[in-house]
Order: sequence, then structure tokens, then C-alpha cells
Amino acid sequence: MESGNVSTNTLMSAQEGRVIKVSGISKNYTPG
Repeated sequence: MESGNVSTNTLMSAQEGRVIKVSGISKNYTPG
């Protein structure tokens, strides 16, 4: 973890369910 700076890698799929990888943590993101 960087101090004051967070690098986030976002992977967006063409499907409704989008997968976002943040700091190596995969999260299921659902657009509201």
C-alpha cells in the first residue's frame, strides 16, 4: 500500500456483472 496513493486496476467486462480488481482483490461491482 502506498501512502496517500492507491493504485487501482479495473477490469471491465462487457457483461452486466463487472469485475474490478483493486490492489489484487477481486470485487463484484454492480452499477446502480
